[in-house]
Amino acid sequence: MTHIDDLYEPYDDREPEPPEEHEQPLDLDELAATLADARNDPGELGQATAEVLAAVPHLLARLRAAEAELEDWRNRTHRYEYGTTLGPLPGTSGEPFWPVSRDQAELAWQQTGLTPWVRTISTSDWAELTEPPF
Repeated sequence: MTHIDDLYEPYDDREPEPPEEHEQPLDLDELAATLADARNDPGELGQATAEVLAAVPHLLARLRAAEAELEDWRNRTHRYEYGTTLGPLPGTSGEPFWPVSRDQAELAWQQTGLTPWVRTISTSDWAELTEPPF
C-alpha cells in the first residue's frame, strides 16, 4: 500500500534551498501601534510620522515581492489529488490511505465511513538550470 508521504516526484532528492539573508523584517503590528500612539498624542506625531515614512520603502518592497509571488502562483498549473482514510489527516497516524478520483472522494463523503481528502498540486513551467542544484 502506498503511504501519502511516498507520493512525490521520483528521483527528487534535492536538499531544500537555504533561506535568503534579509534585514530584520518590519514588525507591522509595532508600526501600526506607533501610528496609533501618534494619533492619540499629537506631540509625538513628528517622531511617529518619521518612523512610518522611513518604513514606506521597505513596505513597498515587501508588497512588490508579495505581488510577484502571487502572480507566479496564479500562472502555475494546478491540479488536485484526492484520497480517503479511515479518519485522521493522511500521513499523521500510520492509517491506510487510498488514492481515489474526485467522484470516488465525493461518494466516500456521501455514503461511507471513509474521510475524503484533497490537496492542490501546483507546478511551474520548466526552467533551464544555469547552475547545478547540488
